[in-house]
Amino acid sequence: MKAAWRVAQVRAAEASVMKTVPAGALMQRAAAGLARRCEALQRELDGAAAAPPAAPERLSRREVDVLRMLCAGHSNQAIAARLFISPHTVAHHVRHILAKTDCRSRTEAVAWAHRHRIGGEG
Repeated sequence: MKAAWRVAQVRAAEASVMKTVPAGALMQRAAAGLARRCEALQRELDGAAAAPPAAPERLSRREVDVLRMLCAGHSNQAIAARLFISPHTVAHHVRHILAKTDCRSRTEAVAWAHRHRIGGEG
């Protein structure tokens, strides 16, 4: 109910502005606002591009091995079998990978690996 009331208020305010401000001025203001938003987004993108992503050197050699196998789509059990370690140890490595790369999921870690050119292993 509150949301509907707020929407009605905003629409009434928009209608009031539309009546009092000439259409050309509204277009100029809208264009200026859009230009400001585009400039802010460009600055954000430039800053993101300039900031180096987390270095793969943070990961141990074994964590990189596990991450490559995650990229290839292997389960913890399959990784454990190929690396001759227990599934519990694989889960431990995955937790460390997620923490060191600041990722929240295995999928996000795989995307991180691709960004850092850590390829998958068959």
